[in-house]
Amino acid sequence: MSGSENDVQKREWLKRTLWFEFGTGTGGSLPDDAQQDDDGLRKALAATLRDTIARSAGLPQTAKTDLAKLGGEARKLIDGEDLLAAEIAVETMQDFLDDALQQARLDEAAGSVAKGLVRYRTLWLDWRNAQAAARADLESLANNVINDPDMQVSPLYDDVIAVAGNLGTLLPPFEPAFETLLQDLSEAGDMEQAEKLRAEALSLLGNCDALLQKAGQLERMQQFADAEYGSFDSFRRLRSALDGLRKELGG
Repeated sequence: MSGSENDVQKREWLKRTLWFEFGTGTGGSLPDDAQQDDDGLRKALAATLRDTIARSAGLPQTAKTDLAKLGGEARKLIDGEDLLAAEIAVETMQDFLDDALQQARLDEAAGSVAKGLVRYRTLWLDWRNAQAAARADLESLANNVINDPDMQVSPLYDDVIAVAGNLGTLLPPFEPAFETLLQDLSEAGDMEQAEKLRAEALSLLGNCDALLQKAGQLERMQQFADAEYGSFDSFRRLRSALDGLRKELGG
């Protein structure tokens, strides 16, 4: 095959694989009878190379460095005689960029999941801590009532002791499944699983909310503590925790 025939074959192959008009950088394909010289091919490849580098702006630095290295090799080939090798080098760059962009999207999604899981673990701990703090508040309130001199001289002191001893039972019987579900959320393997568990958690949160709304004795005890002692927040802690959970879970 003569050199002229080889050049024509190269141009036809390049024309089929490059989806833009050589020398313009615009989309589309060349008409069959279009003739391009080597300079036009070089301009087209150089334009593709520049576009590929420009699209790498959001990639991690290591990927941009590797792409720039491929670009340097492609640039040398574009300036050389073997335009077929140059076109292959530019295609290699494009493939590398596509893979790097896909990996960057996957890494970003994984980062979002990780952040979400940290947040869900915090919610789980917040709920556990709110229940423990509410229980501790009730126990402290009971001790204060029992040791209050004004209460001790009251003819109703024996009744007060009996009531104070049962303050811990005023906490609503929240479902352990809710706490378990929040823990499962903090360990979810992917966003799809996390979304499913989040919806279930919102449903169980509604049950906990309903229990607290019916806990009239606990709310009245909160009012009593506010009036007599002013430093116990059992009911408010639980109310605040559930409100915070609902906001964070998106309900």
